[in-house]
Amino acid sequence: MQDTRDANSPELLDTMVDYAYYLGSTNSHEESIEMLNSVLDSYLEIGLENHFRLIKPYHYTAINYRHLGQYEKAVENYKKALTISKNTIGEDHLTTRRIRSNLINPLSRLGEHDSVVYHYKRNIELMENRFSYNHWRTGQALGAYGGYQKSLGNYQEALTLYEKNLEIYQEAIGPDHIWTAYVEGALAAINRFLNNHSEADRLFERHIEIYRERYPDYNNDHIGQIRRLIRMYENAEGDYDDIIELYGKLLE
Repeated sequence: MQDTRDANSPELLDTMVDYAYYLGSTNSHEESIEMLNSVLDSYLEIGLENHFRLIKPYHYTAINYRHLGQYEKAVENYKKALTISKNTIGEDHLTTRRIRSNLINPLSRLGEHDSVVYHYKRNIELMENRFSYNHWRTGQALGAYGGYQKSLGNYQEALTLYEKNLEIYQEAIGPDHIWTAYVEGALAAINRFLNNHSEADRLFERHIEIYRERYPDYNNDHIGQIRRLIRMYENAEGDYDDIIELYGKLLE
């Protein structure tokens, strides 16, 4: 008779979680969810309820459901992962912060605006408390919230958040850093949408100069920055074909 204690050993179950993550990364989302559910059942069977080992399977299950467009189930599993992560490894742990950030996407798609705002603000608060207001991580959290407000068309609110982000980046990582250039690009777009054209032009020229200096040695992060800037103009009212074309040339 097979020893079920071996089949349910935490080490084996951890390995199954990692393999389930691999399956999800190859778009085998249903198969990944099935394996993760089996693992979760086994963890609970051996008495690991609210144990830190449950964080990954709940988190990965949520990611799979998000990719499948099943946002209610994604939120349900993200919340389980977030609760256990906060209770076992701490609210300001990197893993907990990552889960909270990932939770925002399906909440936003479900129109849960109040919850989305709460989690953005909580991220900012946690970064400030752990690292200080002037740390680049706090600036990053402010910029993420600014991006959300921009997506809603709340340009004035987005402007304020991105300006705080820029001020922190200029001091913390330097005025010539490419992350700083991205924030200047976002601010250029928002100022343009608010008809602050002289400020938009100044910021635009400044950030384009930095991107041109890096061209063509972009990594995936830099490419992603440029694509996000393109989408800002594509999703806004107005004729911005020249700007979009200029960004496109940076990606050639």
